Amino acid sequence: MKFFILKSVSVASFVALLSCANNVVEAEAPVDAPLVETSEVAPAQSNATHEEVTVESFNQTIADSKVTLVDFYTTWCGPCKAMAPHVAKIKADYNGKANILSVDAEKLIELSEKYNINAYPTIIYFKNGVAVASDLGYQTYDQLKNRIDALSKQFH
Repeated sequence: MKFFILKSVSVASFVALLSCANNVVEAEAPVDAPLVETSEVAPAQSNATHEEVTVESFNQTIADSKVTLVDFYTTWCGPCKAMAPHVAKIKADYNGKANILSVDAEKLIELSEKYNINAYPTIIYFKNGVAVASDLGYQTYDQLKNRIDALSKQFH
Protein backbone atom coordinates (compact mmCIF):
# COMPACT_ATOMS: atom_id res chain seq x y z
CA MET A 1 0.00 0.00 0.00
CA LYS A 2 1.35 3.43 -0.90
CA PHE A 3 0.64 6.71 0.82
CA PHE A 4 1.27 10.23 -0.32
CA ILE A 5 2.37 12.96 2.03
CA LEU A 6 1.99 16.61 1.13
CA LYS A 7 5.46 18.01 1.70
CA SER A 8 4.59 21.70 1.78
CA VAL A 9 1.43 23.60 2.46
CA SER A 10 1.03 27.34 2.41
CA VAL A 11 0.85 29.06 5.76
CA ALA A 12 -2.60 30.42 4.86
CA SER A 13 -3.94 26.91 4.21
CA PHE A 14 -2.43 25.62 7.44
CA VAL A 15 -3.86 28.50 9.49
CA ALA A 16 -7.25 28.00 7.86
CA LEU A 17 -7.20 24.36 8.88
CA LEU A 18 -6.17 25.14 12.46
CA SER A 19 -8.66 27.93 12.94
CA CYS A 20 -11.61 25.79 11.93
CA ALA A 21 -13.68 25.07 15.03
CA ASN A 22 -16.24 22.84 13.30
CA ASN A 23 -13.92 20.91 10.99
CA VAL A 24 -15.46 22.46 7.85
CA VAL A 25 -12.83 24.09 5.70
CA GLU A 26 -12.89 25.29 2.12
CA ALA A 27 -9.15 25.60 1.68
CA GLU A 28 -7.02 24.03 -1.00
CA ALA A 29 -3.38 23.04 -0.95
CA PRO A 30 -1.30 25.00 -3.43
CA VAL A 31 -1.20 23.43 -6.89
CA ASP A 32 2.60 23.47 -6.91
CA ALA A 33 2.91 21.54 -3.63
CA PRO A 34 4.81 18.32 -4.44
CA LEU A 35 3.46 14.92 -3.48
CA VAL A 36 6.06 12.48 -2.22
CA GLU A 37 5.50 8.75 -2.56
CA THR A 38 6.31 6.77 0.56
CA SER A 39 5.59 3.34 1.98
CA GLU A 40 5.63 4.64 5.52
CA VAL A 41 2.41 5.42 7.27
CA ALA A 42 2.30 8.71 9.10
CA PRO A 43 1.56 8.11 12.79
CA ALA A 44 -2.10 8.47 13.60
CA GLN A 45 -3.17 11.24 15.93
CA SER A 46 -3.68 9.42 19.18
CA ASN A 47 -5.19 10.40 22.45
CA ALA A 48 -1.99 9.42 24.26
CA THR A 49 -2.05 12.79 26.01
CA HIS A 50 -5.61 12.20 27.21
CA GLU A 51 -6.37 10.03 30.21
CA GLU A 52 -9.80 8.43 30.51
CA VAL A 53 -12.11 10.74 32.45
CA THR A 54 -15.45 9.72 33.94
CA VAL A 55 -18.19 11.97 35.29
CA GLU A 56 -17.26 10.79 38.79
CA SER A 57 -13.52 11.49 38.40
CA PHE A 58 -14.35 14.84 36.78
CA ASN A 59 -16.53 15.90 39.74
CA GLN A 60 -13.91 14.78 42.27
CA THR A 61 -11.12 16.63 40.47
CA ILE A 62 -12.92 19.95 39.99
CA ALA A 63 -13.94 19.96 43.67
CA ASP A 64 -10.27 20.32 44.64
CA SER A 65 -9.01 23.59 46.13
CA LYS A 66 -6.37 23.84 43.39
CA VAL A 67 -7.24 25.45 40.07
CA THR A 68 -8.43 22.83 37.60
CA LEU A 69 -8.08 23.33 33.85
CA VAL A 70 -10.58 21.25 31.86
CA ASP A 71 -9.97 20.93 28.13
CA PHE A 72 -13.17 19.91 26.31
CA TYR A 73 -12.00 18.49 22.98
CA THR A 74 -13.12 16.18 20.18
CA THR A 75 -11.03 13.66 18.28
CA TRP A 76 -11.80 15.26 14.88
CA CYS A 77 -11.07 18.87 15.85
CA GLY A 78 -7.89 20.27 14.26
CA PRO A 79 -7.30 23.03 16.83
CA CYS A 80 -7.88 20.48 19.62
CA LYS A 81 -5.18 18.21 18.17
CA ALA A 82 -2.81 21.16 17.76
CA MET A 83 -3.39 22.25 21.36
CA ALA A 84 -3.03 18.75 22.91
CA PRO A 85 0.78 18.97 23.31
CA HIS A 86 0.40 22.32 25.14
CA VAL A 87 -2.15 20.78 27.53
CA ALA A 88 0.16 17.79 28.10
CA LYS A 89 3.11 20.10 28.85
CA ILE A 90 0.98 22.19 31.24
CA LYS A 91 -0.07 18.96 32.98
CA ALA A 92 3.57 17.94 33.45
CA ASP A 93 4.75 21.43 34.47
CA TYR A 94 1.92 22.01 36.95
CA ASN A 95 1.90 18.53 38.50
CA GLY A 96 0.83 19.04 42.12
CA LYS A 97 0.11 22.77 41.61
CA ALA A 98 -2.99 22.55 39.40
CA ASN A 99 -5.24 19.82 38.05
CA ILE A 100 -5.45 19.29 34.30
CA LEU A 101 -8.22 17.23 32.67
CA SER A 102 -8.96 16.53 29.02
CA VAL A 103 -12.58 15.58 28.38
CA ASP A 104 -13.74 14.06 25.09
CA ALA A 105 -16.89 16.16 24.67
CA GLU A 106 -18.54 13.56 22.45
CA LYS A 107 -17.99 10.70 24.90
CA LEU A 108 -19.09 12.61 28.01
CA ILE A 109 -22.15 14.31 26.56
CA GLU A 110 -23.58 14.77 30.05
CA LEU A 111 -20.72 17.15 30.90
CA SER A 112 -20.85 18.86 27.50
CA GLU A 113 -24.51 19.62 27.99
CA LYS A 114 -24.09 20.68 31.61
CA TYR A 115 -21.40 23.24 30.68
CA ASN A 116 -22.95 24.25 27.31
CA ILE A 117 -19.97 23.12 25.24
CA ASN A 118 -20.85 24.05 21.65
CA ALA A 119 -17.41 24.69 20.10
CA TYR A 120 -14.03 23.07 20.42
CA PRO A 121 -11.71 23.37 22.09
CA THR A 122 -13.35 24.95 25.13
CA ILE A 123 -11.29 25.40 28.29
CA ILE A 124 -13.08 25.85 31.60
CA TYR A 125 -11.17 26.61 34.78
CA PHE A 126 -12.61 25.46 38.13
CA LYS A 127 -11.82 26.22 41.75
CA ASN A 128 -13.58 24.35 44.58
CA GLY A 129 -16.11 22.92 42.11
CA VAL A 130 -17.08 26.29 40.66
CA ALA A 131 -16.31 27.43 37.12
CA VAL A 132 -14.28 30.63 37.50
CA ALA A 133 -13.14 31.31 33.91
CA SER A 134 -13.25 29.93 30.38
CA ASP A 135 -11.52 30.29 27.03
CA LEU A 136 -12.78 29.28 23.61
CA GLY A 137 -10.57 28.07 20.77
CA TYR A 138 -6.93 27.22 20.38
CA GLN A 139 -4.71 28.41 23.25
CA THR A 140 -0.92 28.52 23.28
CA TYR A 141 1.13 27.09 26.12
CA ASP A 142 1.80 30.63 27.39
CA GLN A 143 -1.90 31.53 27.33
CA LEU A 144 -2.79 28.43 29.36
CA LYS A 145 0.10 29.03 31.77
CA ASN A 146 -0.74 32.70 32.27
CA ARG A 147 -4.42 31.93 32.93
CA ILE A 148 -3.60 29.25 35.53
CA ASP A 149 -1.06 31.54 37.23
CA ALA A 150 -3.51 34.45 37.34
CA LEU A 151 -6.35 32.32 38.71
CA SER A 152 -4.07 30.68 41.28
CA LYS A 153 -3.08 34.13 42.59
CA GLN A 154 -6.63 35.47 42.43
CA PHE A 155 -8.16 32.56 44.34
CA HIS A 156 -5.26 31.76 46.66
